[in-house]
Amino acid sequence: MQGTPNIDIEDLSDTRIRFRLSNVSLAYANSLRRIMIAEVPTMAIEFVTIRENTTPLHDEYIAHRLGLIPLLSSSIEHFNYRAACSCQDNTNCPICSVKFRLSVKNHNDDIRQVTTDDLKLDYRADSQIQGKIDHQMSVKPVTYPVTVNGETHVRSILIMKLGKNQQLDLECVATKGIAKDHGKFSPVCVAALKIDPKVTVNQVKSMQLSLENRRAFVNCCPTRVFGLNEEKQTIEVRNQAACVFCYECLKVQRELAIEDLVQVNDGDFIFEVESTGALRPDEIVSFAFDVLHKKLDELKTDLNKVRMVAN
Repeated sequence: MQGTPNIDIEDLSDTRIRFRLSNVSLAYANSLRRIMIAEVPTMAIEFVTIRENTTPLHDEYIAHRLGLIPLLSSSIEHFNYRAACSCQDNTNCPICSVKFRLSVKNHNDDIRQVTTDDLKLDYRADSQIQGKIDHQMSVKPVTYPVTVNGETHVRSILIMKLGKNQQLDLECVATKGIAKDHGKFSPVCVAALKIDPKVTVNQVKSMQLSLENRRAFVNCCPTRVFGLNEEKQTIEVRNQAACVFCYECLKVQRELAIEDLVQVNDGDFIFEVESTGALRPDEIVSFAFDVLHKKLDELKTDLNKVRMVAN
């Protein structure tokens, strides 16, 4: 690995980001991917108190569905982890929790849909925590745009459906967490990593092969990375991106007893990240870099302590 690490954003939308990371090792790139999945914090519903439930769904099933609802977490840095908070009541603390209330009863014959629009923020408005209310109000269920007949509508998440005279009354508390503790805190739907290969052919070495061996070399690749220029009778790299690092070309190189005919190396790392909506894709990447660099700093500090003790 040489040079300064570099990131190029190739595509960015409200829900997706595609970027190219270069001049880093595979270990660094994969650590970044794993952190985006499991160690970027978000808010999610952790506690549910059901006061009245005359619906067909059991209490535990409703609580599970509520926990999996993505919550907007752009103010996540202003909240404490519940275990690290100095408060006495983790279910009513504006620094480490956000409380919601849901109370719905269907008085009509038609089916009543209960959605995340029915989750209402319930906060304490006393003067001591007035500055925390804005952060609490920013935590709310995610909505999704849906296009129907050319028109875009904002859709809430369906929680359940109520028949006539059925009622659901509950309180729930959202807290800060990471997906290492529970998958509901993960901010990503997809966090995929692809290596952009670098394949080169030594033309001087290739001309030492017979035409038959050149054809055999070209045909050895299952994804057709190579091609034979019929006019110049030379081996060409025609589809470098199709390389899957099977190294069949290197096996054939050894069988032909010729060195340095082809080189297959790791190139840039291409990331595809899709957000659940809890955080913007660029926020996920930024948080992941912060977490990774903090881990590396802590490792460096611990290694220095070990060296000092050893000396």
